[in-house]
Amino acid sequence: MIGFLSDFGRENGYVGSMKAVAGSICEDRLIDISHKTKKHDVRRGAFILYNTYRFFPFKSVFVCVVDPGVGTERRGIAIETEEYVFVGPDNGLMFPAANDCGDYNVFELSNKEYMLEGVSETFDGRDVFAPIGAHIADGVEIEDLGPQIEEIKELNFGDWKFENGSLRGEIIFIDSFGNLVTNIPYNKVKNRLDFGDKISYKSEEIPFYRSYGCVDENNLVLTVGGHGNIEISANKGDAAKITGLKERDGFMLKIN
Repeated sequence: MIGFLSDFGRENGYVGSMKAVAGSICEDRLIDISHKTKKHDVRRGAFILYNTYRFFPFKSVFVCVVDPGVGTERRGIAIETEEYVFVGPDNGLMFPAANDCGDYNVFELSNKEYMLEGVSETFDGRDVFAPIGAHIADGVEIEDLGPQIEEIKELNFGDWKFENGSLRGEIIFIDSFGNLVTNIPYNKVKNRLDFGDKISYKSEEIPFYRSYGCVDENNLVLTVGGHGNIEISANKGDAAKITGLKERDGFMLKIN
C-alpha cells in the first residue's frame, strides 16, 4: 500500500498525476492521507503523517510532499524503518513519524533510473517521490536509490511542561471542527489529570471529560483526541473561534 500526503489541494490535477505515475509502476493500493494541509506548512503536514502512518499495514510506503524548498539544494530522501518507508524532502516532514518507529536508515535519492525522465525543477512529487515510492513498493531495494546518509533535518512539535499545578504547551493543529490539538500527550500527564477535573484557562473553567457530549452545546471541554493528545474542544462548536487561539500559540491550563 502507498499513502500520499501533500498540500496540493484537489483542484489542479497534481495529485492525480502523482498517483498515475505510481500506478503505472506498481499495482499496490494508493491511499490518500490528506491533500488539504495548509500550504507550505511542514510541521502541520508532519503532524498529520505522525498521527496516520501507524494505521497502515506493515511494509506500506508513504509519499510525502509538503515541500516549500523544491528546486533548491534540499535533498530528496527515503527513510527506512522496520515497518515502513517514507519518501519525500529532507525538511523534517517525515522525521516525527519515522523517529516514532524506532531505528531507521536514510538514503539520498540520487539514482535517476527510478525517476521520471526529464525531472522538472518544481514538481519532485510527480517526477521523483511518486515513482521512487512505487518502485520501493514494487520490490526495488532501497540501497539502489542512492547513498546512505547519517544526518537529516529533524522536527518536533514544541515543548510542553507541567509546573506548579499548571500545564504549559502549544497549539499544534486546529482541525476542520475547530478543535485545538495541543502538543501534550495524554499518556505523559494522565497521572496528574482525572476525568471530571476542572481546568482553568484564563477566566474560563473547562471540565476534563472523556468526550465532547459531556457538556452542553457550544461549551468548552478538555478531552483526549483520537491522536492521543490533550485537546480543547467545544461540543458542536468551534473552540478555536471561542478561545481565539491559533496554531503555534502557547497556552497555560491550571488544574484546580
